Amino acid sequence: MKTKTLFRNTLSGLILAISFWGCQTIDLEEELYNTTYEKFHGKYKIVRCTSDKPVDINLDGLASTEIDKEIPDLEYSYLSLRILKRTLPIGDGSYVFEMGWQEQLFVNGIQPEEYKPEKHYSFSYANQFSVCRCTFSSDFKKINVKKYSDYDINEYRWVLPESVIVRNDGLIEVIFTKRLYTSKGVQSVRITTLYERFTKKA
Repeated sequence: MKTKTLFRNTLSGLILAISFWGCQTIDLEEELYNTTYEKFHGKYKIVRCTSDKPVDINLDGLASTEIDKEIPDLEYSYLSLRILKRTLPIGDGSYVFEMGWQEQLFVNGIQPEEYKPEKHYSFSYANQFSVCRCTFSSDFKKINVKKYSDYDINEYRWVLPESVIVRNDGLIEVIFTKRLYTSKGVQSVRITTLYERFTKKA
């Protein structure tokens, strides 16, 4: 009889311990989610955008590293971080990283491989967005961006960031390499963009 009582007491204690540990785990996960949401959820505007070399994108004959001056309406291309509950169906429980860019769109749909001054190329810009998954490093200093599928990424549009860093001043630094049409033809340009959150709504 004493053995049965001891077994029941031990089992009850074990169940209580597991329940307590489970509640603690849920509380920690909820706290981490709330911290991440408060710190990052929202939309971010471009405050500066530069390239690794001077390029003439607006075809005015003057090359510059100030990409935000070379590409019109780039200020309307924002970055969005959506810190969603992990219970939502977004793959492996990561968050949503959405980055807009003024894409060069040519009339024939093909990007010329070479610019010829004597020939006129007709193109316009369209604000297009790439949507990826992302996770944060334990110190919240780095954002790891992952693509959903190979279909989402190509050499001209929706390129995957090489690096996403959260700076000490709160700005988010995004570095990516993109092929752009310039006065010297199509060039591969490494671009560094700084973003600042302007709204907590995403």
